[in-house]
Amino acid sequence: MSERREGQTKLGIVFDLDGTLIESTIDFVLMRDRVFRYLIDIGLGSLLERSDTIAKNMDRVRPKIRAMNLDLKAVETRVEAICVDVEMMSVEYTKEVLGAGDALRTLRYMGHPLALLTRGSRHYATQALRASHLTGLLDAIICRDDHDISEAKPHPEAMRRAAAALDLRPEQCFLIGDHLMDLECALSAGSTFVAVLSGRNGRKGWEDLGVERIIPSIAQLPGYLEEMT
Repeated sequence: MSERREGQTKLGIVFDLDGTLIESTIDFVLMRDRVFRYLIDIGLGSLLERSDTIAKNMDRVRPKIRAMNLDLKAVETRVEAICVDVEMMSVEYTKEVLGAGDALRTLRYMGHPLALLTRGSRHYATQALRASHLTGLLDAIICRDDHDISEAKPHPEAMRRAAAALDLRPEQCFLIGDHLMDLECALSAGSTFVAVLSGRNGRKGWEDLGVERIIPSIAQLPGYLEEMT
């Protein structure tokens, strides 16, 4: 774990991956379409909402899966396989968000323990970090398939696990992300959320949600934290 300079407050920094640390190569529309096609084929089409994430749709259909006496574990395993297949299609072309590596190294020098909390699979996250030359810069990595999928981000337990991996409580951590899912996860666990504009959401969208901590990208995070202390 990174060393903390004497006298500095110990603040854990937990990062989202796609759109925050890296420029994602995942075709999320294709992923959703393939998952939906499978769920429709097994009789769950009437419950699906295209405007929602795969995670929220899975939360919505689980009671119906049980009511239909389908094998929930088998369904979740098939959905996971579809997601991993799409994730890995172009992972070798993954690049860091400009300045991400330098920012992580600076944050480590400042003494902040660093973790990754991603909805991506561990296979994908490992390969994406390697391709973007960010391997070895994080103290802990928590992925969607490390635990029960129902407790993956945005479930608060995911953030609690990330904080615990840094020997901290959630309220001692910032979660940095570009997606509403990251905001939900941080708030539900009692962590502070910082939005980055390097993903798909713009400043106005975050402001409309009441988010006050907004930075252009992770490259500005070290300076932002220094201004706070």
